[in-house]
Amino acid sequence: MSSTPTMVKARQLRILSFVPDGFPTFRPDVTTLFGKYLPKYGVSTDIVVQANSSNEGETSWGGGGLHLCPGSTSSLVRKIRLFVSATVAVLRLPGKDVDIVQVRDSPFVGAVWLLASWLWRKPFVYWMSYPMSEDLLARSREDKSARLFKKLGWWLRGWIGVHLLYKLVLPNASHVFVQSERMRDDVHGQGIPREKVTPVVMGVDPEEMDASRLTPIRDPRVGNGRVVAYLGTLSRIRGLDFLLDVHRRVTKVEKDVVLLLIGDADHPSDRTWLEREIHSRGMQGCVCITGWLPREEATRYVLGADIAVSPFKPSFLLDSCSPTKLVEYLALGKAVVASSQPDQKAVLQGSQAGLCVPHEVDAFANAILELLSNGSLRADMESRGPPYVRSVRSYSVIASHLSEVYRHIAATAL
Repeated sequence: MSSTPTMVKARQLRILSFVPDGFPTFRPDVTTLFGKYLPKYGVSTDIVVQANSSNEGETSWGGGGLHLCPGSTSSLVRKIRLFVSATVAVLRLPGKDVDIVQVRDSPFVGAVWLLASWLWRKPFVYWMSYPMSEDLLARSREDKSARLFKKLGWWLRGWIGVHLLYKLVLPNASHVFVQSERMRDDVHGQGIPREKVTPVVMGVDPEEMDASRLTPIRDPRVGNGRVVAYLGTLSRIRGLDFLLDVHRRVTKVEKDVVLLLIGDADHPSDRTWLEREIHSRGMQGCVCITGWLPREEATRYVLGADIAVSPFKPSFLLDSCSPTKLVEYLALGKAVVASSQPDQKAVLQGSQAGLCVPHEVDAFANAILELLSNGSLRADMESRGPPYVRSVRSYSVIASHLSEVYRHIAATAL
């Protein structure tokens, strides 16, 4: 697979896409894949999205048109406004030159847009980056700190969402995009034909993840210690108490190692839980949390680390993910220790740029200690990551292939 695919001039294709996140979105497969690289292959995307508190007056984005609906401090009001805006946008389709309508991660909006696509005779596709409804069901079962009313709300939304998704939206979609081969298997297990499901794995922007243009940052709290970095969400479902247990085992052998958690939790209760877990283990002096950081600053913190880790607790929800952090680590030239989650295993087998181990405390701790103590092995792995990412997981490469799938959908659907 070439790292610099040839850009072929073709008819401009236009997608109208619903994105449930706030704008500007932090998701690289939206901002980078749709906002930067797909337009280079003649695919523009008008997005329906909601303003968030960090919008600061932005009214355009690089991928195409922007339908920006107002936000709110109330979660319920935000959801209602976004649903209404999505409905209005799709009802205006007859007057627009749109080739494909697409919904991301929302079975409820998906049902409305599917019906509208039938009326307006437009191909409808669904983009499934994560099993959102299944996550709500899991949260309703597992979050012991939530009030009963909230847990009932999560369960109801999850239950309805699962039934809408697998009984109505996906069976009737022209095509389905998923995050990984494992998610493709899961969706196929729900009765959706494999041939209409395309995995689109997470990648990186090679221009953004260019270590040569970035200055590493060392968190002043780590002092002269060696740094093991974790980049990403600190949500409870990620099971980061596992990483705390791993690090406690590491520091029994190497006292000067600091675990740097670069990111924050989506829910305040999850951050509180993690801090309580750190405190209960007496690890306040060897674990640091940065909180949310601008993307480039977070990247520079990774560059300042000695190695990086990507633990993924085996579960139905996480096994289907395509972890962004792993390919970002490799692009930055960091040696990695990662759990043998399906997509991570495939990446590390292909790149030979890290150690892929069972999700067990001893195995993970021993792998970290091996990389910290073996400088030549670490340097060898560091050299392998960037060329692998450029040739296989660059968003330019991914956009080239995805644009062809969209053109096939537009040409054959309906």
